[in-house]
Amino acid sequence: MLKLGDIVQGKMVEAIDHDHWIISFEGKLQQVKNTTALKFEKDRYIILKVKEENPLQLQIYSYSSKERHGLALKV
Repeated sequence: MLKLGDIVQGKMVEAIDHDHWIISFEGKLQQVKNTTALKFEKDRYIILKVKEENPLQLQIYSYSSKERHGLALKV
C-alpha cells in the first residue's frame, strides 16, 4: 500500500481523453487526471509522489523521458 511521500514510477499507457490517462505502476493500472500544463505522451515514464493516501492523489515529481529510470521505491 502506498504511503504519503512515497515515490513511484509509472508509464503512460493510454489516453482516455485530453486530461485523463491510464498509467501503469507497481503492476497496476490507474486512471489519472492531468491538472498541469504538461502534455502527456504515450510510453513516457513519469515519476510520481503520493500527495494523499485516501483517496489516492499523486503529484508529478518528474516527467521527461521515454527511458525507464533506475528508481528505488519507498513502499
